[in-house]
Amino acid sequence: MAPLTRELSIVKTSQTARLSPTIRKIVTVFSFAFLMSAWCAPVTADRIVPFSDNWFNRQYDWVIYMGLSPMNKYLQYPGSTMTPIMRIPIEYRYAPNRPNRKNYPLEKQKYEELWYHDGKAVGCKRYSFLNLSSQEQGAVYIVPNPNNGDSVRELTNALVRLVLDVYAQKTILASIIVPKEYFESFASTLAQYNFFKLTVVYPGGPGNNMSIHLTSEPFGTERYFYYDDTGRR
Repeated sequence: MAPLTRELSIVKTSQTARLSPTIRKIVTVFSFAFLMSAWCAPVTADRIVPFSDNWFNRQYDWVIYMGLSPMNKYLQYPGSTMTPIMRIPIEYRYAPNRPNRKNYPLEKQKYEELWYHDGKAVGCKRYSFLNLSSQEQGAVYIVPNPNNGDSVRELTNALVRLVLDVYAQKTILASIIVPKEYFESFASTLAQYNFFKLTVVYPGGPGNNMSIHLTSEPFGTERYFYYDDTGRR
């Protein structure tokens, strides 16, 4: 034992000896409880920021990113009726460390881009095909952009088209993540495409089983929607 440590131990022992037996017992019990609580305390894991790449990697097998890229000067000429153009690039990537994805590229891949004018689709350029397995699940993420609020019609239309592509792969679309401040705008626009708030679960599903789980960034709001084109509403 080091000299300083030994001296401190002697001082502590002499001080404790001057205490009454009852006080010494209380000190001993509390000291033991403190040591046990410190020894048994859980190790705090590194905090994973929600909606970061690491967060998506832990939650899903794949992620599809949908953003905005305004083309305000494209087709801008006297008499043009097609300006401005809003381009929506769509990219996807696979999560690393998945057993069935060891040989797949981990960087983002271009899937397609959709062109819109006045809320209507006017063009599409496909770069690749989605290769998603029925044993996987993933999410669609609306990339934060100050123009998102003015482009809810375009983004929702692109989402509905993308949902059809994902369902055709027979994979699981777990969530569509949208900015919280525009959540209700997305929800109301989905109704234009016959996606309605799920309030009652029908056996076999209403109309068909296509559904959407809409959640907000940051967390706080979520809602399920189902597709119903039967006219029962």
